[in-house]
Amino acid sequence: MQVSPAPGADADTLPEPFYAYAPGTPARPPPADDLSRLPLELLLRALGHLSPADLLTMSGVSALFHELSQDESLWKAHCAADWADKKHRRLRLFPYYAYTSSVILSRMSRADCEAVLGERGVDMAAMPEAQSLEDAADDEAKAAVLRPVVVRTTPFFAVRATSLSKWKASYYAARIDSTRTVMSEHELTSFEWYYCDSWGHYGYGQEDDDDEPKELTADELKKFPVVKFFKNGLRGPLEGHRPRTCSWTLSDTGHVQVSQYPPHRVRRTPTWGWEIANGWVTYRSK
Repeated sequence: MQVSPAPGADADTLPEPFYAYAPGTPARPPPADDLSRLPLELLLRALGHLSPADLLTMSGVSALFHELSQDESLWKAHCAADWADKKHRRLRLFPYYAYTSSVILSRMSRADCEAVLGERGVDMAAMPEAQSLEDAADDEAKAAVLRPVVVRTTPFFAVRATSLSKWKASYYAARIDSTRTVMSEHELTSFEWYYCDSWGHYGYGQEDDDDEPKELTADELKKFPVVKFFKNGLRGPLEGHRPRTCSWTLSDTGHVQVSQYPPHRVRRTPTWGWEIANGWVTYRSK
């Protein structure tokens, strides 16, 4: 099965891949061995001690373990553990996965849809479906209105791969997306950014372009002014007068241009944060 890498990523260095599975069956398969005769609750408890890679292996053992290995609670727990130290990653379905499969869409609740759309920066009040959403009688009816919007607003850089579990999809899509080096306007304008220049005003020397971005400690970061890329096309400080306000643009391919300064290179940090840098200024997502 083909997996679409994030823009700027090398397909040969993607994190663990997705695997394609057959659709689930409504009934428990006949037990083929003593292990399969155990109560499902015990089997799920045991599978909860396995790593994601081991879960993928177990899914090929039998039809039963294929079904159990897709359990949403197992993969949500792996997301919680994997994202605990990551920037900009809350325990919600990952927004930059292409939720186009009817199987996964059917499992997305109203809250799931709203979380995905919110993190994509979709203004739900301005949607053509806004009135239908307001008229929907209950959460399931609202989810039915929102699911097509989730599909329609899939960004061009979304990870596309086959999965039967929405949380499993989120787990692997987030890992793949951690190498993405193009930004959406919503990401750029929703984050606050540490402003670090190379003139020594804030005691920061620009890293060499060939160096991997390094994580800075909270004490190292707090000396830098914080700026914002505002939706009106201006970049400016949240407090004080430095750095001065100037314009910014974002290309169709997600690359940032600040005023007339040299182009900025976008990179990711080890904790999935963002770094936008040229030879003069480095912005680090807060």
